[in-house]
Amino acid sequence: MAAAPSRSRFLLWSMLFFIGFFINNVVLVIDLVFLPKEIDLSIVRNCITLCALMVLLYGMIFELD
Repeated sequence: MAAAPSRSRFLLWSMLFFIGFFINNVVLVIDLVFLPKEIDLSIVRNCITLCALMVLLYGMIFELD
């Protein structure tokens, strides 16, 4: 029973990571399909991906026993 809170916390960090990747994919579709070629959102997408990875890394380092 002692491992249950740790697993649920890790699921929280994993969920936030996948939400970040979902937002990244939405911005990718907006960038490639709806916006003209002159507008490039690759820096925004890379920042979203970096933030999502940092959230997961934080969860793996500081929340797991």
